[in-house]
Amino acid sequence: MKSARKLKDPPTWQDFLPGVKIVQLWKTDLGPKKPEVALLRMSAQRFSEFSEDPLKWSNDKHVFDGIRAQRLIHIICHLPRRKGSGGGSQEFYVAMHHDPNCTINALSNDATF
Repeated sequence: MKSARKLKDPPTWQDFLPGVKIVQLWKTDLGPKKPEVALLRMSAQRFSEFSEDPLKWSNDKHVFDGIRAQRLIHIICHLPRRKGSGGGSQEFYVAMHHDPNCTINALSNDATF
């Protein structure tokens, strides 16, 4: 049996903005260098700001190190709430990828914990 490879630079959530944490996979051992993949964990307030204009938000906040995209495809998936989870905090998760030859694609979902 092969042993799991040891990552020199394992991905961890980094503070990006107040209410937003990010993993930029192209900067780690785990992720591909292209396309650039970013995972974001957002508070409900930040997600609301993002949802108003995801392309402008992504460009203004430099999610992809200053690369300005012309288009963004954004898909929202709402996960079912867990029974009995009242009082938990709501976070939204957004997975985005960008390739210099295409637009930015984003998939987001919400979860209550």
